[in-house]
Parts: sequence; C-alpha cells; structure tokens
Amino acid sequence: VSSIEWSADGTMLAAVTHSGNVLIYLAEIPKLISVCGNKIAILSSLTEVIVHLYTLDKDKPEPQIIHTIIEPSILAIGPQHVAVALNNRALFWNLSAGQSDRSIHFERDYLSTVESIRLNETYASVLFDGRIQLHTIKTDPALIKDGKDSKIFSDSGSTEGKITCHALSSDFLVYGTDMGKIVNFYLEVFNHSTELSHTTGIKQIFLDDNGTIMCFFDEKQNAYVYDPVNESTTQ
Repeated sequence: VSSIEWSADGTMLAAVTHSGNVLIYLAEIPKLISVCGNKIAILSSLTEVIVHLYTLDKDKPEPQIIHTIIEPSILAIGPQHVAVALNNRALFWNLSAGQSDRSIHFERDYLSTVESIRLNETYASVLFDGRIQLHTIKTDPALIKDGKDSKIFSDSGSTEGKITCHALSSDFLVYGTDMGKIVNFYLEVFNHSTELSHTTGIKQIFLDDNGTIMCFFDEKQNAYVYDPVNESTTQ
C-alpha cells in the first residue's frame, strides 16, 4: 500500500497499492431507519433490512428480514409494506406475506431521483424533483376505474411552489412547499380539502395517525401545530 485516505464523512477508506490498484473499504453503512406504529425498519447491512415489531410482551416476535437486492439510499415502512429506493427506482415488499412469499417484490421507476417515500395501507407518496407522485402500492381495478389510482403534484404551471416535504395518513396526503403552502389532499374523494398559507417555506411535516392534527417546521426552524378542521395554527 502506497497511500490511504478517509472520505470526508469517515464512512469509506481508500487505499492505493504500489501496483496502481485502488481499493475502497466501507467502514460504516448509511443510517436508514423508518417507523410506523409499532413497526421499526432498520438497514442492517448494505442489502438487508430488519423489521422489528415493538411490544411490551417479554416474548418478542422474531424480526422480519428483507433482502433489498439494491443498496438503498431511502427506506420507508408503512402499516403493511416496506419500500426502499435508489436513484429513480423503488422496490416494495408486503410484510403480511408469509416468509416463503417475502422474497417476492414489485418495483416502480420514477421520473427523477427519489428523495423520500411515505406509505399507508393502500398508497405510496413519492417525493422527487419538487413533485410528488401518489399511486396505489398494488394494482387495484376499482381505484383505477374511479380514477383514484395515481396523481402527480404539483405540475409545472402550479403557483404552489416546489414541494419540499410530505406526510401520509390513512385518509390524507399532506404536503408543504418552499412558498409556504400546506395542502391537505383527501384520499377518499381524491381532491384537495384544505390549504394553509404560511409566511415562509415548509421544511418538515408530521401527522397524527388520523391525519387531523399536524406539526410542521418552517425554514426558520420554528415549529407549529396546525388543526385543519378549525384552521388554527399554534407556534
């Protein structure tokens, strides 16, 4: 070995040999964790996700192991599914399937690099390039017939701004933009229900289980609680 060098974040070590070979060693895997209810998904190796079910019982259930095939940069867990993504490709697994069926997955490609994924029982909300694609996780003929299987927010002509964050409950998709807009999209009727105009851009959104109360952080790192039913905001 003629020289060695650490990466800036300390996760990789590169070594150059006297013969001219460059060897790169991974010292630390990315920290990817996602939580939904009492389910906790953790990236345990470059291509493996472990799903723990948290209970108060002394006898803990065996964790579920998902072999991700790709080396993901995005991890998300929902009530029934796990999703991982790398670049513009996402893979989904059904957690309710038996161990023998858990090797079966389904994939989806998007128009740009995936930045984050949110899941509920039926839908996936995928953020990329300032837009969201909302789609059913698995094909549902009834939703296709009703035109409720897929939708993209927001289009190029929108005045809402670039979407920066999103959250998904069983009934609502909520997203925030760099122009300070927070939009509630009601999944049952597949249309906007309420909209909030904030003074500055939105950075993060968190929903309660019902999607009726939300907490959001703006660009100034101020936190607010928003009640869309009464249209009230508290800092």
